[in-house]
Amino acid sequence: MAKLPAALVAAGSVMVKRSAVPAGLKYPEYRPHLRRDFFFSCGYCTMCEGEAEARRFEIDHYEPQGARTDLIHEYSNLMYSCDECNNLKGPRCPTEEARKAGIRFYRRTVTCVVSTSAPMVSGSNH
Repeated sequence: MAKLPAALVAAGSVMVKRSAVPAGLKYPEYRPHLRRDFFFSCGYCTMCEGEAEARRFEIDHYEPQGARTDLIHEYSNLMYSCDECNNLKGPRCPTEEARKAGIRFYRRTVTCVVSTSAPMVSGSNH
């Protein structure tokens, strides 16, 4: 696996600072909190809602629903995503090897992180 520049993956770095949200909600009910926490932007490509034109924004399950049913309604597992990135990510997330290397996100524009042929952990839904 290619090594990412330190600027992209810093030890202990936080891509999104999550708000304190009410526990026990169903995942669609977290949408307003996700929009705010992700600055009204896709968590993968960073396109904002204002740039999206005809693209919709969705809630992605970082750990796929099919692989981690226990996290379906867990706020910390949810990502605000444009529909294109959500469809491209599908039911994948970084492998354990990638996670150990400090990669905590899927980003379609960074080919050394993931490509369609890269080994990914799969589930049945996203």
